[in-house]
Amino acid sequence: MATVVGKKSKIVTRGLKYCWDAGDSSSYPGSGTTITDMVSGKQGTLNSMTYDSGNGGHLIANSSSDEIQFTESDFTDSFTDFTIETWVKSNQGDTNTYSYIFDWNPSGDMLRIRFADFGYGYHLQFNMQSGGGINDAYNCGLTEDDFQSGFRQIVWTRISGENRVYVDSEHKQVRGGADPSAGYSYTSYADSWSDSTTIGVPSTGYFNMAAMDNGEWSNTKMYSVGLTAAEVLQNYNALKNRF
Repeated sequence: MATVVGKKSKIVTRGLKYCWDAGDSSSYPGSGTTITDMVSGKQGTLNSMTYDSGNGGHLIANSSSDEIQFTESDFTDSFTDFTIETWVKSNQGDTNTYSYIFDWNPSGDMLRIRFADFGYGYHLQFNMQSGGGINDAYNCGLTEDDFQSGFRQIVWTRISGENRVYVDSEHKQVRGGADPSAGYSYTSYADSWSDSTTIGVPSTGYFNMAAMDNGEWSNTKMYSVGLTAAEVLQNYNALKNRF
């Protein structure tokens, strides 16, 4: 297994299901359009993204069509507890667009991390939908402008139905509610939100990453368990010196 998931990097391997990294030649060799998951071997396709060797190796997106795309039928996992971790940088700051960082979107279910606007206030936002219900949105206090100075770690973790958000290993409060354009108001900021719905397999929807319009992506990991705060910090310390 590549060093990014081995002893040298000391990242958490408990429950690790997928690990893509533009800075590890076992995942991306620095050229071509194929990126490989170092845990399962599942592959994604780069759409118009370019490689840069800085910050240990990363990919650059500079239009809405630039992204990493996956064949949905390759994935057969569903999740109740989970963790999504990704490292990204914005090159545009707050603007009147959506920038999708992670988008696991089967029919009727969804896990999505994005920079959002249109009533959301340009926040870093965590979306979920299950069974075709209301698209719930949970906003972190940070905005896309806060991600321009360099790569930052973003983590969404769920343990026993409690969802939490971390940025650079620091726990962040979120403000919950549904789409305000549909007339729903936000609740006040809280440490977490509750949802234990099993998120299904993206075999009838889509799965992509790093559709950021104008930004940079380094790596993404997905776990079938919720990482603890200590484990989120462990992953942050394992990679922070790279950036």
